[in-house]
Amino acid sequence: MKHSHFRRLLLALCLSLAAVNGQAANTTQLALNLPQLPSPESSLAVELGGYDVTPFATIADGQLQLRLDMALAPGDYELQVLAFAPNGDIQSLLDQVLTITAPSEPSGQWSSQLSLDSSYRLDASEPDDYQAARHLASQGGWALRAAQLQDNLSLTVELDALYDSTSENLGNNTGTEWALPSYRIEARHQGATLSAGAMVGNVRIEQQDLLFSMFQRRGAEVRIGNASQSTELRLFKVNSEPSTRVDEALVLPGQTLRGQGATLNTHLAGDALMLKLGYVDGKTQLGGAGVYAPGDPVVYGGDSWNLGLDSYLMEQSIWLHAEYAESRFDSDGIDLGADAEQDSALQLLARLQSGALPTGPLDYWTATLQHQKVGAQFYSLGNLTLPGDVALNRLVTQLGRQSINLNFEWSSEQNNQADDPALPTQTLARQMLTVNYVPMLEPGSALAVLGAPSATLYISETQHSQPDSNAQTVGFDLDNLTHEQSVSVNFSQSTWSWGLQWASTRFDDRSEAVSLNGYDIYQPGSDMENRMLGLNMSWMPSTRANVNLFTQFNRQTQTDLGDTYYNRNLGIDTLLQLIPEKLVLSLNYNYGADRSELANPAFIEDDFLSHFGNGQLTWMALAAKGNTPGVNVYLRGSYGRQDNRAFAWAQEQWSAHAGIELAWSAGDL
Repeated sequence: MKHSHFRRLLLALCLSLAAVNGQAANTTQLALNLPQLPSPESSLAVELGGYDVTPFATIADGQLQLRLDMALAPGDYELQVLAFAPNGDIQSLLDQVLTITAPSEPSGQWSSQLSLDSSYRLDASEPDDYQAARHLASQGGWALRAAQLQDNLSLTVELDALYDSTSENLGNNTGTEWALPSYRIEARHQGATLSAGAMVGNVRIEQQDLLFSMFQRRGAEVRIGNASQSTELRLFKVNSEPSTRVDEALVLPGQTLRGQGATLNTHLAGDALMLKLGYVDGKTQLGGAGVYAPGDPVVYGGDSWNLGLDSYLMEQSIWLHAEYAESRFDSDGIDLGADAEQDSALQLLARLQSGALPTGPLDYWTATLQHQKVGAQFYSLGNLTLPGDVALNRLVTQLGRQSINLNFEWSSEQNNQADDPALPTQTLARQMLTVNYVPMLEPGSALAVLGAPSATLYISETQHSQPDSNAQTVGFDLDNLTHEQSVSVNFSQSTWSWGLQWASTRFDDRSEAVSLNGYDIYQPGSDMENRMLGLNMSWMPSTRANVNLFTQFNRQTQTDLGDTYYNRNLGIDTLLQLIPEKLVLSLNYNYGADRSELANPAFIEDDFLSHFGNGQLTWMALAAKGNTPGVNVYLRGSYGRQDNRAFAWAQEQWSAHAGIELAWSAGDL
């Protein structure tokens, strides 16, 4: 059956939840004997794990009693108890290491959040347009979290499921209305010296480096490390293709599409020197180089590894990072055609920031310098978005003083690292400056009448070019410059706010025409200018009403051709509580107008209008409280009209829906 995998998952989750019982240990109560008691006039100071817990400490019956409104994690905590006498004498009552162990009794927490929105289409302007759509449509989501702790063992369950009765997956025979973006079932053991765990579900490698970039795939993994987790080894086996389907293998697919990998993170000398090692490989049957292999589908893929060193110095005011990675990738089919190609990548980073380093006249500052070089054939299953054949140099700085914050970035990218004569060597250089100003005004000042102000200035320049000699090789020239500037000013009051935005973009194409054998094979495009002016306003006269308004004007000019394009947009939305917390009306409307002025009278100029609006009346039938779900019933209507006045053509559509919304939340996690 197409839902068998999902049902097996739900059964596993139910069995896991059955083990989660009792209430969580949300408090910590400690009673410690004092070798000596302070005088009644003395005042206490109690520090636990570097935190002042004096307000939670009392002395009774010769004991220090601590009651914290939180559960302390297992581990060692330094406890110091001092008594301050009125004459200035300081008496040490306790100075010891307190060991907190995992509770012997099982403790568990869980939470479940469910939302569902079902609507029925009552009527529509063009019923034929909705022949393939159901009258009843539902969308929803379910988020489940559960955790159980007993002694040194813990079990956690996570599930995020989505339901959509109109899902595009329904168009095929294997489609399903359910999607499963994420799920995890993990068991861990936390010992005095070692920790270990095993997990099935979404394997997540959160680190950002050459090998991984927030990598996530379905699979299974095991972890082992020391108790402090300063050293940890992860081994995982995953589906090399991303998937959110519930009618596919929830852990691992067939042997062909599997990937596997490992990561090792360890502190060689505390934060002063840390080592990172990683390995990942994967195979797939999709795409390929077009090699025909009768019988079994062509399988291609590769593997990669990296080694990284990190050093944090001077209370983390200095961070140094060096990383090297290599890969082998077979793009025309494993065991077919040419051998796998090997390539490498290198990254160097240095970040300096205020803290232990002097700030000078500034309140804070930071500077990051990056060099990254990625080979044309470098590949990693864990970082498929990493661009290849690029050398990047980048400087990012941020500094602030009082009400001013400044960000500056410079970068330069260049391809064709192997100097292949058949490829162009292109350079992309950027400079960007952002200045934020949030002044602190004296109450009653003239400017404060307009609202609390804030302003942002943005300036950037981007140049994209290649040597003139490459034009004949690749058939086009590349030499352009883009300037961008924008200013935004905003004012905010307790009941209203408003802001102005202005932006300008100029594109200057300085490339030259390219001819081959007397024929033009490339002609430069026109220079362009774009201007934008925007205004937004928000008004909330009471907790029962708010109104938002925006308008925007754009003008784009192709300066070489003399063509100009105009665009206007006006929008408004409002929310009114007709009966507080019972009956709510929401309305929104958008108007757009596009027109053009063309230098060539043979071309028809644009003249286009659009109107879109939505309205919804919601009755809050049942308010969510505790484990009781919230229920809303609504009537919703939509309207849209498009007018192409240049061709005397118009289209109008509307629809009306009735629906119900369910929101349920329960649990103690």
